[in-house]
Amino acid sequence: MSGVQISQLPAIGTGNSGDLLPTTQGYTTPGTGVSYKITAAQLALSALGTYNVKGYGAKGDGVTDDTAAFIAARNALQTNSAYRGGRLYIPRGIYKPTSALTFTQYVAGSGHNIYIEGDGVLNTTLDFSSAPAGTDGIVFGAGTQFGVSDFMINGGRNGLVIGEASGSFAAQFYVRDLRIQNCAQAGLFTQSSFLGEIKNVWSVGNTNGFVFSGG
Repeated sequence: MSGVQISQLPAIGTGNSGDLLPTTQGYTTPGTGVSYKITAAQLALSALGTYNVKGYGAKGDGVTDDTAAFIAARNALQTNSAYRGGRLYIPRGIYKPTSALTFTQYVAGSGHNIYIEGDGVLNTTLDFSSAPAGTDGIVFGAGTQFGVSDFMINGGRNGLVIGEASGSFAAQFYVRDLRIQNCAQAGLFTQSSFLGEIKNVWSVGNTNGFVFSGG
């Protein structure tokens, strides 16, 4: 992810302030009430809508079920009354959701305005191998303006799903620099979608690599 990133930071009052820039202030993770020390630059970025899943309790240790943390971050992105959407940042680590991460369009319009970014395919992994059979990975339903980039998806039924079978279209999206592997059906499954960019996506060990249906 380019630019300044909001990382998991020490909670206020826990010390370790030597790791921070001199100018710090309290920051409350949206929707959680959890406070952290944060630099002025990071605070400015948070106002632009960058949400770090670790700020919602995700561990990324390859063991913990991080489903609740991802859902909390997603809900904050989708329901924020000040602005809609933003970037969901997934720092390096192995995260193990056990349900699909489904994103729906804004109730007041057709836009998603949500962009999911990791630290690269060798650093950030979403591992759905422990999810119940038939569970998809990341799902974007009908809507516009969204993106997925720079991480690995492992396991699940379909790794990444874009669009809906009903014919409600998904459009104006990008999928970049992903590795999708070991899915029971498709690595990338799109339906009723158009005006999308798919670039540098590596499909490995999936029953079907890429499936394009309708649109």
